[in-house]
Amino acid sequence: MFIVTDDLEIINFNQYRNLSVKGEDPEGCKLVLTAQDGSERVIAEFSEFEEAFNLFSDIRDAIASGETCYSLEGY
Repeated sequence: MFIVTDDLEIINFNQYRNLSVKGEDPEGCKLVLTAQDGSERVIAEFSEFEEAFNLFSDIRDAIASGETCYSLEGY
């Protein structure tokens, strides 16, 4: 799967081992990809945990349904 960010960068999801939501504090939450080497990459930031988790769920559902591309534009 490929993810397209709001600045039109294309990220090959297959190069990463994990997608997670991090943080539940007043400073917001982040949607984070973890690379094979353990390094982390923030792909979206939110002011509320629920917003981050909803995007996480949408991407998970897209992968499960076999979609090959998911756009983060608007997040």
